[in-house]
Amino acid sequence: MMKLITPYVILILFASVLADVFDDIQFEEDKNKSPETVPFDEFVVVLSEDNFTDYTRKHDYVLVEFYAPWCAYCKQLAPQYAQAAKTLSDSESPIKLAKVDATDAISLAEEYEIGGYPTLKYFRNGIPIDYSGERSSDGLVQWVNKKMGPPATDLKDVSSAKAFVEQDVVAIIGYFEDQSSDDAKIFLEVAASTGEFSFGITSDPNVFKEFNANSGDIFMYKKFDDGTVQFKGELNVDNLNEFLDVESVPLLADFSEARYSDGRHYCLLVFLNKSRTGTAKVEEVARSAAKQFKGKITFSTVDINVKDNDFILEFSKVNKKETPTIRIIRIESEGEVSTFKLEASTITAGAIKKFVNDFLDDKLQKYRLRQKLPKGWDKGDVYTLVADNFDSVVSDASKDVLVEFCSPTSTHCIEMNHEYEEVGKHFKGTSDVIIARLDVTANELDNVNVKTLPTFHLYRKGDNKVIEYGGPRRVREIARFVTSGGKVGATVEKPDDDDDENEASMRDEL
Repeated sequence: MMKLITPYVILILFASVLADVFDDIQFEEDKNKSPETVPFDEFVVVLSEDNFTDYTRKHDYVLVEFYAPWCAYCKQLAPQYAQAAKTLSDSESPIKLAKVDATDAISLAEEYEIGGYPTLKYFRNGIPIDYSGERSSDGLVQWVNKKMGPPATDLKDVSSAKAFVEQDVVAIIGYFEDQSSDDAKIFLEVAASTGEFSFGITSDPNVFKEFNANSGDIFMYKKFDDGTVQFKGELNVDNLNEFLDVESVPLLADFSEARYSDGRHYCLLVFLNKSRTGTAKVEEVARSAAKQFKGKITFSTVDINVKDNDFILEFSKVNKKETPTIRIIRIESEGEVSTFKLEASTITAGAIKKFVNDFLDDKLQKYRLRQKLPKGWDKGDVYTLVADNFDSVVSDASKDVLVEFCSPTSTHCIEMNHEYEEVGKHFKGTSDVIIARLDVTANELDNVNVKTLPTFHLYRKGDNKVIEYGGPRRVREIARFVTSGGKVGATVEKPDDDDDENEASMRDEL
């Protein structure tokens, strides 16, 4: 039975249409206004909650990076992103590259469902789609340029098809006698939604014959691993996208060129000194193991000789002297990094497979830095503590134990060395006082939260209460703090609002 549309409903529909028309008119007016002054950072537009909507509506093509200041991957991307922005600017391209601090622009992060950093979204006439290209300057430029043209190149003959396959590392061709068919439309829809690869489409029978293809076939041609792979299974958008995601990733890629799924915040890293002989064998072993985990975890190599990779060595807790070595790193909430280390004495495919399976089954313990206990650690004026002897020393309730948490590279710690040695000399021979230090960059402790360097904790005799020193960093005042049992010079509790500043200070020190 047909339902009548009431005048009230008609009014609502009419109002909705008017609103859409007004929006379109307003949108054109906004685009015709004189451009708003926006800040730049090395050719990259800096957006905020105040100017984001206006800017992405006024410009037809805008690639936006949602980043976090503390994010290691964001720092890795920054020079590539800036170079891509410069390349586009130099060529007078209408495409703009922009960035927004998602930790500050919280409402934008929520609106666009930003679940990890960096997340890149491409705005075409104000409408966003996910970026899925390579995170290199050339890859960024190639991706955004392709988004301005047709989703797939029409390959009209064999020569153009061969040239198309040869021009890129990864190329996808859809073979359709009828390019208006439902399957062809699915293919073109996927091609339009991802600019990461080169998509071609052909109806030419000579091309079909040359590439041994039938109508309805979709092939990926790549210059690595198995070379050519055919899509199989039910053709729909999700299945085709999954095929592209899995098959386009090399079994073992260089870290600077690797792609990481926004849905997975972990990867396996093989740290190598590529200037040494024998690294090719390790790479081949890792590549062999990677086959079993295709589509589950990305395998990448990290060359320790590349300066830009220093940050990932730090986050992965890798000492250059221990290479070759393997880690799995996982990005937790708030950007914290959990590290898992392959403990096998010899790197074999079997050892890697067990390592990855245990990680995926959540059977691995997080790797924590543990410095080897040096000989004579308790012979000097200042004891040397490491992760393995820390608890036994500070938990001795018969002694006052003062510990300096420091870093050998911290300017403030270096400046404090002489004064602290003098504190040790002051208490030398005192049987119930220990003066000690621990390098926090080489030892990780479960129950110690240090926010600035150096930090001094007194583990008080008797009750073992932990008291932080907050007084002047001079011998006399530190000595009084110890002899008073932490009553003189103790740190006054600070409000939680100071935490972010303190954490940033420590990151700078490290």
